[in-house]
Amino acid sequence: MKRLLVAMVLVVAGAAVAEQPQVRVVDEGKLDTVGLSMSARLPAAGYPAAYATSKDDVCVAIGYTVNADGSTGNFRLLRAWSSERSRAENDPRYLEAFTAAATEAVSQRRYPAHGTSPLIATAATITFEGSGTANRLADRCKINQLADYYRATGRHPLLALDRSRDLADLAILRVQQQEGLDDFNRFHDNNQGADAGDSRSAEK
Repeated sequence: MKRLLVAMVLVVAGAAVAEQPQVRVVDEGKLDTVGLSMSARLPAAGYPAAYATSKDDVCVAIGYTVNADGSTGNFRLLRAWSSERSRAENDPRYLEAFTAAATEAVSQRRYPAHGTSPLIATAATITFEGSGTANRLADRCKINQLADYYRATGRHPLLALDRSRDLADLAILRVQQQEGLDDFNRFHDNNQGADAGDSRSAEK
């Protein structure tokens, strides 16, 4: 009986793997290498009105897929950084607002139709310059090796395959926000250290 149950589990698992669509991960800015240049340049993401007076410098990296018809989908927050760390940590709507603005901008991108297999997954780094003096802002969020990032984090380019299909949208959003905040904290610490090093070098 146990052998039968194990066999059934293996068959179901194998079927689930077989049903997963193929995904080709392409680094940000490299879509032209697979023949997918944007049809037209679109306006930059608008700074969230709720935080317009904060003048914070913020960047977010949004993962997305290029659909068969050239539209975009499967948006998810991959990384975030802000010049105002305490606001990002203590205001639950902060990252949500910038992520929503970035996602809206990316959702307007259009590419040539490319068929259905494999799906193309990539990322876009969106910046919001509030101070007007931001230095290397995009570099704080950009993921240079996207496939390695997905392997290291255990995530999947398709959110539906990365989370239970039974989870409510709000629960999924909260998980994404926490993941983004975790990345935000880690990379904020790393970049603050790098900035301190730059300052010490400049003083010499």
